[in-house]
Amino acid sequence: MSEIEASSNMTTTEHKLEGADNNTAPQTSQERELIKRRKTQAMGFLRLLLIDMIIADVMKILDKWKNLSMTDGMTISVFMQNMYDLLNDMREINQLPSDIVAVHKILKIILAKFESICKGAAIREGYTNSGKSKKSLAHG
Repeated sequence: MSEIEASSNMTTTEHKLEGADNNTAPQTSQERELIKRRKTQAMGFLRLLLIDMIIADVMKILDKWKNLSMTDGMTISVFMQNMYDLLNDMREINQLPSDIVAVHKILKIILAKFESICKGAAIREGYTNSGKSKKSLAHG
């Protein structure tokens, strides 16, 4: 392959890295070696940067899974949409839990929320833990 053909096969990124116009190619072997080193350094830097970003993203997703909860005022549909989005994110990083683990986590969170709502309603209505009202306990 001639130098002209090689130059025409270079990508736009390669041209930008060498700082050349579309019609010019490196003239000497020293220039080609310098360009090759710059490309290698740039790719190494990009790899390190991407690895750090990927690790941070993975940690963020795993923390979301670990700390998943249903906040006050959150509807079940919003919670399930958040869960669906999180499971898709986990699939992308190849950390998708088994179906039974996901269902167990969903039920555990929803049941805990349901129990706290029921306890709050019982307290507002004046019921004790035994299910009897305070008035009926006082009258025997």
